[in-house]
This record gives sequence, C-alpha cells and structure tokens, in this order.
Amino acid sequence: PHTVTEVALDGIDPGYVSIGVRSDQPVTGAVQVSRTGEPGELDPDQPVLDRAWVPATVPAEHGLLPLVGLGSMVDRAAVAVSNPGDGPVQVSVRPVGPDGERGEATEVEVPAGATVAVGNDEELALGEASAVEITGGPVLASLTMSADAGDGDLVGVLPLTPDADRDQSVPVRLSTY
Repeated sequence: PHTVTEVALDGIDPGYVSIGVRSDQPVTGAVQVSRTGEPGELDPDQPVLDRAWVPATVPAEHGLLPLVGLGSMVDRAAVAVSNPGDGPVQVSVRPVGPDGERGEATEVEVPAGATVAVGNDEELALGEASAVEITGGPVLASLTMSADAGDGDLVGVLPLTPDADRDQSVPVRLSTY
C-alpha cells in the first residue's frame, strides 16, 4: 500500500502495445514513452530526449481522440486501438472536422487481448480533422503525435476521452494516512 513502483518495459518489442494491470486493491498507473535524438549544440555530449506520459484509462465504447496542431506543430499522427476483452471487437475510426462533420469511417477488427495500429494521418484522412471518433468495443485507444525538431523527434500521446454523455461514476474512498 502507498507504494510507487517503476517497471521497465525494455524487453517489449517496438511498436504499439497495451499494458494491463490487475490488482485486488485500487491502483493507478501511467506509461512513459521516450524518443532519443542527436546531441545538440548546447550539450554536445548528451543526446536530446523527449518524453510523453500516458495515463491509465478504462475501456470505452465511444470516445474522441483530440487532434491538435496537425500540419503546423505536429508532423505525423497515428491511431492505435487495444482490446482488453476476451473476444474480438469491431471498431469504427473516423475523422471529425472542426465543424463537427464526420468523415469516412475505417472499420477495424481488433482481436482479443491485442493492440492494432489503425493508421496514420494520411491513411485515415486526418488532414483537416480536429478529432478522431472511436466507436465499438469496449476498447482503449491512443493518438501518437510526433514532430521533427531537427535534432530528434518530439512525441506526444493522448488517450481516448470517453463520451461525456454516457453514465459514468468514479468510486471514491475516503481515508486518513
């Protein structure tokens, strides 16, 4: 209880993965994603390192991935979907324009316990989108954004934001330490 633990994920193959945590006690978690660049002028002995933190989330049947700065601050974006369930799920991924108009959907089957790279900004026609809508599931999803900084890639990862119109509750436990 009341312990912070770091778990190295160095042995996991590169690519899109999901991390599951099971506990008989309430827990929270996050994952750090990092990109190593080249040494810069200010510190020629040390490569540049950029980090993004991804918070733990719960599976959702409907939600949005906010898409900000694509084409200006963000060079590339990619969507991944994870299925924590015991059976395959069919998921619909579609861009949403700034006016709320939905673009063409990409249908993806996500096997049980798997993470699937759905596509990047070009494959999913995200050029003019302000969000990506995910329906189906329940699933977990993320949007990975990157930009070239000259001496390495900058990285950002956003988790799926569940639909606010759905009934949601959060258990709260009050106690003293």
